[in-house]
Amino acid sequence: MIKNFKIIQKRNLLLVLIMPILFLGMIGCKSDDDDIDQAPQEDLRYLRGNYVGTWNSVTPSKTYTDFGISARIQISATNEVTGTFFYTKNFSVCCSEGENDGTLKMEVDGKRITSFRLDDIQTDCIGVFTGTGTINESEDTLVIDFTGDDCKGDHVGQMILVKQ
Repeated sequence: MIKNFKIIQKRNLLLVLIMPILFLGMIGCKSDDDDIDQAPQEDLRYLRGNYVGTWNSVTPSKTYTDFGISARIQISATNEVTGTFFYTKNFSVCCSEGENDGTLKMEVDGKRITSFRLDDIQTDCIGVFTGTGTINESEDTLVIDFTGDDCKGDHVGQMILVKQ
């Protein structure tokens, strides 16, 4: 019986020594879900609005210099940046049979446009343009460097959009 008592004492002593270590280890653990729930989401609502600007690009057959463009940008509840695009400065359709001349989508990180895509739906001149850019919030300006192609060929250029 004394032998059994010593075994129980050793087991209890071991539990007394190990339990605080296990407890502290569990407190320090976080799941990946904790980071997602606590990470503040960047507020991109300041980008919402109407923009007017210029398109500059070079193709094998044509050079565009300060060609007038406009865009309407929306922000979804999940911070998705999308919009409609027009090849005019007054938000009217010039070159398609739809309600706009194209749609755009952007991914934003801080003051950087990390991904830009414009799906051009001009009649008989469909194209896709992609790029990256910067946001100057104090001047309400988006500067996007892009490449892409349409019926005029491969474009390399830059668009500047200023919030109205």
